[in-house]
This record gives sequence, C-alpha cells and structure tokens, in this order.
Amino acid sequence: LARKSNNIERFSDSLEGKNILITAATNGIGLELSKVLSKRNTRLFVTGRRADKTIELVEELNKLNTNVWGKNADFTDDKETASMWKEAVKNLGTIDIVIHLPIKSYTRMKLMKTDKSSFNDLNKKNFDRVMHINQLAVDHMKSKKLAGRIIVSSSAKADVNTTKLTHGSEILMNSQIERYTDLLSRELEGYGIAVCCVRIDRDTSNSLINYKLPIKPNKLAEKLLKPLDKIPKLFGRDPKKIVGVYMECLKLNISELNGKIFSTETFIRDKKLAPYVSPDILQRNLD
Repeated sequence: LARKSNNIERFSDSLEGKNILITAATNGIGLELSKVLSKRNTRLFVTGRRADKTIELVEELNKLNTNVWGKNADFTDDKETASMWKEAVKNLGTIDIVIHLPIKSYTRMKLMKTDKSSFNDLNKKNFDRVMHINQLAVDHMKSKKLAGRIIVSSSAKADVNTTKLTHGSEILMNSQIERYTDLLSRELEGYGIAVCCVRIDRDTSNSLINYKLPIKPNKLAEKLLKPLDKIPKLFGRDPKKIVGVYMECLKLNISELNGKIFSTETFIRDKKLAPYVSPDILQRNLD
C-alpha cells in the first residue's frame, strides 16, 4: 500500500542545499540549467557521454560552486548507468531531484524501414535510460523518505499523428516518454514523490544541421559537421529561454507538479499562462 503523505513542500524557498542529478548536462539546455542551479547553492551531479566534456563542465561549475561532481556514462550500457548512479549517491549522499535532458541523436527512422538494431539503440538512448535511472531514483527516494522530484523531457513530436513530416521513430519515442511519465506519476501517488514532463516544443538546437539529418553520419561526416555546431544561434533558438520552465517546475508542490506536461512554447509566450495539464485532459482534447 502507498504510504500517505501530506507533503506539499514548495521548492522555491528551499532549493538551496538540494541534491540534484542532471543527465545530458554538457550541452544545450542541460549546460545552461547546470550553470543556473550551481548559482543557487545547490549540490549537483552532472553527467555526459564524453569524459572530457564532463570533466570540463565540473571544473567550470566548481568555480561557482565547489559542491559539483560528475561522471560520464554511455546510457545504452546498463552497467555504466548503474555505476554513474552509484557515484552520484556516493558524492551527494541523497538525491532529491533528477532532471532528464534530451540526448542529441542523429538517428531518425521510418518505422517501416528501420532495422531492429538501430531502433533498439535509439530506444536505449531515449526511453530506456530514463526508465532505468528513474527506477534507481524512486527506490532511493522511497527508502530515504524524500520529497523527491523527477523531471523528464519530451518534444512536440509526441503530439504528431502523421509521419508525412516527422519520422515515426521520433513520434513513438516522445509519446512513449509522456505516457510513461503519466503512468509513473500514478504509481507514485502517496509516496511524496512527484514526476512531470517538460515538453520542449521549440527547436533549441544551435543549428539545423543535426536537427535535419535523416541518418546517423559516419565518422568523417561527424568530423565535417562538428564545426557547424559552433555557429551561434543562426538557425535555432537560445536554450537559456527554456531553463526558466525547469526552474518554474521546481517551485511547485506535489499536487501542482505530479503527472503534468509543461509546454515551453506557452511558457515563453506568456509565463502567467504557462499551463500544466494532466495527460488525461490532454488526451481528451486530442480526441
């Protein structure tokens, strides 16, 4: 039976000193969010796929906040994911908040053409890693009786119902993440742990090169395309604008947060109208 909880804590006044794990923190939104949170006197553990970029980020954040640690991990490897979590708990002691940021992926596939291996790889980078880390987080938060917060990320692709302009793999992964968030939030009712989803329905990449590639490039193509990522915001929007949505989520109590989907587009247009809507209502509207 779920234990009853009267916890209606708002994190806005108590974010200081919170222990936070941020995945995919070395680029884009994750990078900007890590910088903002490090200035709030939080205790952070950041992750990234590449060891050099993770170390570089930790060193940069340590100039602002000495209570920042990190470890690189390939989330397609369950052992590396488990090792990363163990290291995070070792450094932070307890983990109050887990924030999942999107992992940049070149793989975009039509479902009728994709092979099983490529699809499994895409699934591991997106859905599987979120589910695995969340299972570790929930077990940890329940055992420590923490008022935990888990924030997952999706995109507007979750709402698309045609594959004419969007590949089926993108739609499936994002809609799967949102439905999973909904179901997990129901399971966690009464435990004092809230889970929500931030739907990034604006393009926040720094270029459209990565965003539009239909296939994963080979090593030579990656080398040729890499410099284009450094072109600042000529084609994309500033990830800094999206950070405010995540910070707003951290202010809410359990009833305001649990099971909700937050739209970044609406937040940017008018913060006062930035809605949080339950997946049930969202689905009824779509129907």
